[in-house]
Amino acid sequence: MLSFIVYIFSYSFLLYAFLALIGISILSATVGTYVTINRFSYIAGALSHSILFGLGLFNYLKSIFISNKFLAESLFTPLNGAFLSGILFSLIIAYLYNNKNERLDTILSAIWSIGMSAGILFIFLTPGYNQELTRYLFGNILLVSLKEIIILFIFTIFILLIFSFFYKKILSIGFDNEFALLMGQNVKLFNTIFILIISFAIVLLTQVVGIVLLIALLTLPSSTILKFNLSLKKTMILSGILTFIVGFLGLYLSFTFNLPVSPITILILGAIYIIIFILKSGLKS
Repeated sequence: MLSFIVYIFSYSFLLYAFLALIGISILSATVGTYVTINRFSYIAGALSHSILFGLGLFNYLKSIFISNKFLAESLFTPLNGAFLSGILFSLIIAYLYNNKNERLDTILSAIWSIGMSAGILFIFLTPGYNQELTRYLFGNILLVSLKEIIILFIFTIFILLIFSFFYKKILSIGFDNEFALLMGQNVKLFNTIFILIISFAIVLLTQVVGIVLLIALLTLPSSTILKFNLSLKKTMILSGILTFIVGFLGLYLSFTFNLPVSPITILILGAIYIIIFILKSGLKS
C-alpha cells in the first residue's frame, strides 16, 4: 500500500485519478444524498441513459464535419452533446415532475429508452471504432485528463456553495416537499434547478464510472449511511468519506491486480451496503 501511494505521486495518470476521486467523493456525498432522500434514483437513471442521445449525435456530427477543426474538436464533442441532452431532458422531466400531468414512471421509462435507443443508433451510424463513447458507457478513472479534472473541481466547488447557501431549503424540501410548499417556498423552481444539477453531475461522473454503473455510485454510499439515521449533514460527510476510501481501495486493487476500477469499486460499495442492511435488519428483529 505504501508503495502504491508513492506511485500515485510518480505517475501523472494515477495522480489525476486520485484527484478525480476527491471530486467524485464530494459529488457522490452531496448530489447522491439529495437523489437518495428525494427518491430521485429513477430520475437519475433516466437522465444518465438518455444523455447517450447527445453523446451519439455529437459524435456522429463530429465524423461528418471532421475536416472542420473548430466543429470537430470544439463544438461537436461528446461532452458537449451530453450536456446539451442533459439540459433538454432535465427540463422535460422537471416540468412533468412539477405538474404531475402524467404518470412519472411511464414518462421516465420512455425518456430512458428513447434517449438510449437514439444514441445507440447514432453510434452505429458513426464510422470507425468509437472508443470515446465506450468510455462513457463503462468509465475509466485512469483516463481522466487534467482539463476534465479542472471542470470537475469547478463544478464541485459550485455544488458545495449551493449546498452551503441552501442547506435548510434542501433539508425541508428533501424530507417534506408538501410542507415546504405550504411554507411559501418555490418548490417547483428548486426541483428544476436540482434536476439540472443532477444531470450535470451525471455527465461528469459518466467519464469516470460510466453510464452502466453511475446510479450505484450516486445511491449506494448515501443509502448505506442513511441506515444509521443520522442528520443530513453527517450523512453527506460520511458518505463522501466512504466513497473516497472505497474508491481508493478500488484504485489500489486495480493497479495491483490489473482489474477495471469502476466495477471493483461498485462491488465493494454494494457488499458494504448489503452487510449493513443485514446487520441492521437483524438488530431490529
